This record gives sequence, C-alpha cells and structure tokens, in this order.
Amino acid sequence: MSAILAGRLSVLRTQRGFSQRQIANYIGISSQSCSHYETGRRTPDIFTLHRLAQFYHVPMEYLLCPEKIDPSQPLSQSIRSLSNSDLAHLGVYLDFLAYKRQNQS
Repeated sequence: MSAILAGRLSVLRTQRGFSQRQIANYIGISSQSCSHYETGRRTPDIFTLHRLAQFYHVPMEYLLCPEKIDPSQPLSQSIRSLSNSDLAHLGVYLDFLAYKRQNQS
C-alpha cells in the first residue's frame, strides 16, 4: 500500500503544481514528512491521510486502494474484492469516521 499511496501523493502534488512545502504548510506537517510520504518511507496517520484527501479533493480510497473501486458495483461486491490489508485499513477509516461524527457536536 505504501508504494501506491506514495505514488498517488506525488502525482497529485505535481499535477496540481504544488511544492512539498506548500502541502506541508496546509496539512500541518513538516516538509520532510511530506517527502517521506511521497517516497514511501513513512505512512501518514489516518488524520493526516484525511487532510491530504480533503486537500486534493479525492476520496481516501483513491489514495489507499491499489485498484479503483467501481462506484456502480454494489458495496458488498466492492468489499469482497478488497485484500485483507485493505479491509484492515477500511476498518480504521470507519473508526475514524465514527470518531469524527461523535466529536462534531
């Protein structure tokens, strides 16, 4: 997953013409962390990943999943096609969404 995430972060940043410093300032991380995410040396935590997805206006699934999930597929079919690793990440993301919803009030 790190290679997929790293590649997509790097492509998104360069396609949009941003520097790593600009991304880092917006997300609230160091430029070095941004570089590590794009080279696959480190993986962002779920909160940073969420901010990156928001910044680039892409779903987190695009950043994490090796394949694009076809939105026309029933959800159950999409979930069955995920690897065990992707299912674990999905669980973490669902926990994050529940946490976020509880703390919005």
